Amino acid sequence: MKHKILVISVLLLIFGLAASGQDLAALQGQIDQAKAMLENNDLMSAEMFVQQVLAQDSSFAPAYYLMHEIELRRGNLTEAQQAVRKAIDFNPTNETYRERFDQIRDLVNMIRDGQREYDGGNPDNAKRVYLQVTEKYPSFADTYYRLGVIALLQDDHEAALKYYNKAIELSNGDEKYTRAKRVMVQKYYQDGLNAYKINDLTVAEEKLRVAISIDSTFSTAYQLLGAIKRKAGDIEKAIDYLKMGIEANANDEALRYNLAIYLQNVGDRLKALEQLKKSVEINPNYDKAYTVMGRIYLDRKNLEEAEASYAKAVSLDKTSAAAWEGYGAVLMELDRYEKAVEALNNAAKYSPRNAQVYYRLAEAYNYQEKYELAIEAAKNATQINSNFGAAWYEMGMAFALMGNNDDAINAFNRARTDARWRKVAEYEIEQIRKGKPVSRQQ
Repeated sequence: MKHKILVISVLLLIFGLAASGQDLAALQGQIDQAKAMLENNDLMSAEMFVQQVLAQDSSFAPAYYLMHEIELRRGNLTEAQQAVRKAIDFNPTNETYRERFDQIRDLVNMIRDGQREYDGGNPDNAKRVYLQVTEKYPSFADTYYRLGVIALLQDDHEAALKYYNKAIELSNGDEKYTRAKRVMVQKYYQDGLNAYKINDLTVAEEKLRVAISIDSTFSTAYQLLGAIKRKAGDIEKAIDYLKMGIEANANDEALRYNLAIYLQNVGDRLKALEQLKKSVEINPNYDKAYTVMGRIYLDRKNLEEAEASYAKAVSLDKTSAAAWEGYGAVLMELDRYEKAVEALNNAAKYSPRNAQVYYRLAEAYNYQEKYELAIEAAKNATQINSNFGAAWYEMGMAFALMGNNDDAINAFNRARTDARWRKVAEYEIEQIRKGKPVSRQQ
């Protein structure tokens, strides 16, 4: 009986060892899969497999060893060191693990040496140390990040970009390194903006071109490049920059809006309209685009579309003086003076120093035969711009239609000083002096 029990015990032990061997082989198979993923730079999946292995056996040393390689890729030196230490703890006789632990200790010391040189104001010495690190430990992402920082400090944007991209590649897009690249783009953009503010357009353009060479999708840089060229009087190049921006950012409504403004400047209203339509397709709530669309339609005497565009604009932003003014102008063209006055009063409310708005109000009041209100509105316009011939003309019309010929002639004489209104003002003066009624000659 004792003999049978002994045989059974031995058999159970053998089967248990076989089963254990099978389990270890399965775990190692998962680790091998994780290694293949790491070689393909899929750090997230590799880590997931490692964590699954450790969930099954928290003492499986190869899992910790592979985890240290993942952490090195991410630039996490402390975590990599801790992972190798755990691998040694669970397999103390493995010489590979011990050698690797010594190597990481050497890596730690080299990184400290580089940091010490950098902190001491010796970036070139720090760079030499870090380049040595990349030769010995080429998969440690953080070294490339540090080299990028030094390159950026030395204004070598090409080298900085190369190092940051290498860190991003090794770490599979770790936020620390992608953020560093974004900060780099922002730095050159800010340098360009600062140069633009002091009117150093050459340097501004140079810095902004660097920004888009780092990130070709950086929309704001294209907008400022356009503004630089427009300020320099090169509107065609401004248009080219915005087109480049749209090629990189087809769904950027602001780039399309600004391109429309520039196209208007060169008289290409139809292409401007195309860009504005695309802009509001991307963002149906883009009120400024509807305002400019309204202006183009109004210029083209497409009053139905102009009214619809301005109505949409004011529905989206009830504080937009430009939209209210345009809406008022359309309503004037449609002889809907009461609604026009309402719109123009809203424009005056949100832009009280806009002489053009008061001029339009004066005109609307004259059409309504509200001459005193027309005079008041015209005076507001001329107080803002004393040489505004159109406002003086409307004031003269109001006085003349009230029968106050002296004040009318005085106002028309002021209108005459504006070359654009000289002929019509002189005509009205002549009519008054002949005892004939004034008649609008615009």
